This record gives sequence, C-alpha cells and structure tokens, in this order.
Amino acid sequence: MRSCAYYDAFERPKIVYQEIQYHSNFAIDRAGRLGNNKTFLLTTNGPEILVALNSPIMLWHNWRYLPHMKDGALTPVAFKMEALPLPQFDDAARASAADLSNQASAAQRLVREAERAMLDWLRQGRGIKRPVGALASASGLDLDGFVTAVRSSLPKKTKVTAADIAELRREHAATIEPARRARGEIFALERQLSELVNEVHGLTPDEVDLMWRTAPPTNAVHAGWASGGQGRAQCG
Repeated sequence: MRSCAYYDAFERPKIVYQEIQYHSNFAIDRAGRLGNNKTFLLTTNGPEILVALNSPIMLWHNWRYLPHMKDGALTPVAFKMEALPLPQFDDAARASAADLSNQASAAQRLVREAERAMLDWLRQGRGIKRPVGALASASGLDLDGFVTAVRSSLPKKTKVTAADIAELRREHAATIEPARRARGEIFALERQLSELVNEVHGLTPDEVDLMWRTAPPTNAVHAGWASGGQGRAQCG
C-alpha cells in the first residue's frame, strides 16, 4: 500500500460516509476499518456532529447544496463538505445528543442481532437459504405478515402443518417482536434527535413546517427522511 499522509486516521474513531448518497448516510466507525475510494472520513467522532449530519434539516440543505448525480443521488464532495453549516451545540445539547444516539445505537444493535438470528433459524430450521421480499427485513413484520412471508419463501411443494405454524408463532414472539418494539423506539428517538437539531439551529415552528413541506422528492430520499432523518447512521 502506498504511503498516505492520513493513514493513521483510519485507525482512530471517525465519521465515515459514502461518496454517493440517496439520503443522509453518516456513521461512526470505532473499529479502525479501512475505506475504499467510494467513502470519505471525518477525523472526529463527536455524536453531535453525527446527529447534525443525519438530521432532516441537513438533508433539506444538502439536496439544494450538493451536486446531483444520476437518479437524484447526491455527492458530498470535499470542498462542499468543508463549508457545510453545522450548528453549535452547547454542553447540555451535546449531552442530549450523545444520550439519544447511544439509546438509538443500542436499539439498532438489537434489531440487527434479531435479524441475524432469524436468518440463521430460517436457514437451518426451515431450509430457506436466501429470504426474499418482506422476509429479508423480518423485524418489520407482524405475526400474520411473518407467517405469510415464511410460507412464500419455503421451497416449492413444502407442506406447512399446524405444528409448523405454532413454531413460527413462538419464534416471532421470541425474536421478531422484541425487534419490532426496538424499531418503534428508534423511530421515537430519531424524532427527538431531529427536534434537538432544529432547536440548536434556532429554527422557528414556521421554518420547521416549511422544511417538511419542501422536503426532497420521496423517490430519491428513501426511508431516512420519513423516519426523522437519522436512518441507520447512529450506529458505529
């Protein structure tokens, strides 16, 4: 590997983000991971910076500020990011951002672990090697949706007995339902984070209303905007 003036920055906690974004997608890496030429990094791991970057108001701004690529994708080029307007958090706001982010990260880890456990169970116990459709995000399914998705993903001609249905119900209650509750908690926490950033920016209620009324097109933004803008980026 060629010499790099900032190589040691990869080894330290940092904020990483993609070169091509359809929605705000910033994350903290604490594991010293390396990135390729389609990712960038910021040599900071301040939770308030991460929260500000992932907020709906920042996406609203970036949609109008960053260069656009094919299909509405944004490219956070370096010279634009250097001039990005970030709010100034006081100590109380910074502490709130850290606390809410930590709660969201914990809930997101629970969801990820539940998804992995469920995929392992479906593969080993049900013969479903590659879940498709709704089953690929099983933590978002209620009981009926989960049962239907599993039945649709089973190998052809597989018979489903009453005992099989009962087993699916038990597995949903044990693994999926806690993850569904965690997803609800994440949604609520993301809304609080969004409101915190708006407050730090000093936005008035009318300005917040204008932001939501003039949101970027939904076909180019993804779930990040609809859920309050934090998306998956609270997780390291």
